[in-house]
Amino acid sequence: MKSPKMLKFEVLAERRVYEAVKKISMIANLSNRDNYEYIDEHVQ
Repeated sequence: MKSPKMLKFEVLAERRVYEAVKKISMIANLSNRDNYEYIDEHVQ
């Protein structure tokens, strides 16, 4: 049987990893030059 602390960790970790992956995906969308215009200096 899992302890309450382990259950709490699993719930929080799953939610936080999901949100982190979603935000990384949103950052990756910025590289689409069809949607945005930028120069290499902006990237640095």
